[in-house]
Amino acid sequence: MINVAQARAAMAAAPGDTVAFTKAQAAQMFAELEVGQNARRALSNLRTMTAVAASAAGAPA
Repeated sequence: MINVAQARAAMAAAPGDTVAFTKAQAAQMFAELEVGQNARRALSNLRTMTAVAASAAGAPA
């Protein structure tokens, strides 16, 4: 798991505007982004299903 605070601090401390990292590091970052996006999507779907069910039952969402 990427330590975001540590990565941000290391990037801020690096000189210049360009940061290089390995393909393995990029793959890890993309994998974690994908997990976060899937979780966010699942929460949105859950909220939608809950609102639809509440509406169908005549209850406020």
